[in-house]
Amino acid sequence: TPRSIDHKTYTEALPPVCANLVFDLTDPEGERRLRECLDALQVKLVLWGLDQWLREQVKYTEEPRTDLERRVNGYHIEQLEAVRLKFYELLDEYNVNLED
Repeated sequence: TPRSIDHKTYTEALPPVCANLVFDLTDPEGERRLRECLDALQVKLVLWGLDQWLREQVKYTEEPRTDLERRVNGYHIEQLEAVRLKFYELLDEYNVNLED
C-alpha cells in the first residue's frame, strides 16, 4: 500500500531553494569579483538602454539625403544597423538575455 506523506513532512525534506556566493574579501581579486556581481544589474540596464537607443535610431531616423546632412549627422542608418547586429551577436555569444 502507498505510504501517505503529509505536505509539511515532504517540504521539510527538500533543500531550500537558494544560492550563496562566497568571496574572499581579503584578496583584491575577490573584491573585484564581488563588485562585478554587485554591478551586474546596472550593466544590464546600460546594455538594455543602448539597445533601445539603437532601435530608436534605426527605426525613426531618416537616412540623410545630402552629403551635408551626412557630415552634420556623422553616421548612417546602415552603420547603426551594423552596430546593432554586432551588439546582438555579442549578447548571444555571451548568453546575455536583456529581456529577463
